[in-house]
Order: sequence, then structure tokens, then C-alpha cells
Amino acid sequence: MKKVFFVVVFLLVVGMFGALLPYPVFSSTTNLTHADEFQINNFYESEFSNLDTLSPKIVPLSQEEAVHFLDGEFQVFDLESGQSFYATRIGGQNHADIEPTDKESALVVKKIGEFSQKRRPVLVKISETAYVPASVVLYPHGYEVCGTLGGHLCLHFYNSKTDGTQKEDYFHQKAVKTAEKLGKKYLKENNLF
Repeated sequence: MKKVFFVVVFLLVVGMFGALLPYPVFSSTTNLTHADEFQINNFYESEFSNLDTLSPKIVPLSQEEAVHFLDGEFQVFDLESGQSFYATRIGGQNHADIEPTDKESALVVKKIGEFSQKRRPVLVKISETAYVPASVVLYPHGYEVCGTLGGHLCLHFYNSKTDGTQKEDYFHQKAVKTAEKLGKKYLKENNLF
């Protein structure tokens, strides 16, 4: 009976000690080498890649996929004029509602679009080497957040819809296809990589 008592007490003490000080706390080693830790921690880190060897990619994304990359400021390249401006997404569900981020970008929008309803093929830069084909109407309307243009602009991607019809707009989709078709040539001609 004494042996059982001491075994139970021993197991309780060891269990409490183990709960208070788990293995990694009193261990000075792990099964990972420094090289393994480096590889795991930096597997997806682009700064360890040689950007000179990477070529730009046209990445055709749907509306649902593209909006995940539109946090913060991004650059929009108008393929017809060769001009670009910086914008930010301020809302929109069926397509992205965007505004120029500063007065300089607003002046570029005014110069390019002259507040036209024309659907324009554009590329949206989402990383150092990835560009998404899109379509934009450079006609400010509705609400605004930044206050740089007197309204927002509508940026469409593949499968995006208009707010009025809740359907895809043929002319926007055509402009997106044009942007995808002409994008790689535009990037090469303008040394954007």
C-alpha cells in the first residue's frame, strides 16, 4: 500500500512539474537546425529572391480574388495613354470603388479620362511582379472618402458586375480582356520590371 501511495505522489509531483515547466522551457535544444528554421521562416519572403531574374506576370483574377489585393495604395496603368496613377479602394461589392490617393493622381485621372464613360483597359499593380488586367471608367460619381476627385471611379475585373443591373457589363469585360492581351507588351515597352 505504501508503494502505491508513493507512486501516486510521485506521478502527481511529476505531472505538476511538467505542467508548470513544459519541455521547451527547460530544453536548450530543438530538433530543428538553424538552416531549417531559416527555410521555414523565410519560405515565402520575396526579399530573398533575386527580383532581377523575375519577369512580370499578367495575373487574370476574378472580382472576388482581386479585391483581396487592394488593401492600401496601388498603382493603375492606363494602357491607352501610357499614364499611371495611384488609387485606393474605398468600397464596392460587385466591383471596386476607387479614388485617387492624392491631388497629383487626381490630375492624371482628369488628363486621361476627361470624365468620360468609356471603359478603359488598365493594369493594376498588386506586387513587384504581378499585374491584374482590369477596366476602369474615369468618371467620378457618387460617394467619396479621399476627396480628391469629387466622387469615386469604378474598377472592374473578370466576373465583376454593375450595381444597377447586378450583371456583368459587356464593355467592361471586353476592356479587361484587352488589358490581358496587351498587358505583357505594355510592361516590356515601358520597362516596368
